[in-house]
Amino acid sequence: MRFKIKFHHLLLMGALMFGSCQKEYVTPKPSTPPPPPGSIKFSADIVPIFITNCGKSGCHDATTDKAGLNLSTAATAYEDLFDNSEIDTTNLPSSAATSNLYIRMTSTNTPMPPLSAGGKLSSTETDKVLAWIKAGAKNN
Repeated sequence: MRFKIKFHHLLLMGALMFGSCQKEYVTPKPSTPPPPPGSIKFSADIVPIFITNCGKSGCHDATTDKAGLNLSTAATAYEDLFDNSEIDTTNLPSSAATSNLYIRMTSTNTPMPPLSAGGKLSSTETDKVLAWIKAGAKNN
């Protein structure tokens, strides 16, 4: 009898533990294969992502300049990304995914752009930015 009581307690505790687990389930967006290294150009591929999603009025534009980032033009975007240590090119390609820029863009807790400004970038867009950083984050 004593064994049955303990066994029932264990079952109850197990059920409570598994029943109380909470996970954030995110449905992945469809993605295209990552671009080949070196094929991403800052002015043609990366700047349009920044202008469309980040360089909006009230965010990272010339007037607001949140966090010291003006991402509304190619010239200011490139300069500000490096001046504010958003990209670290010292240990590429391995350090690309740990750059501040990539971490902020892929964060599930506080995504950039924030949900109020249109929400998280697509995986295709973040893959392009990651490939660009891995290739040396050149101003080309």
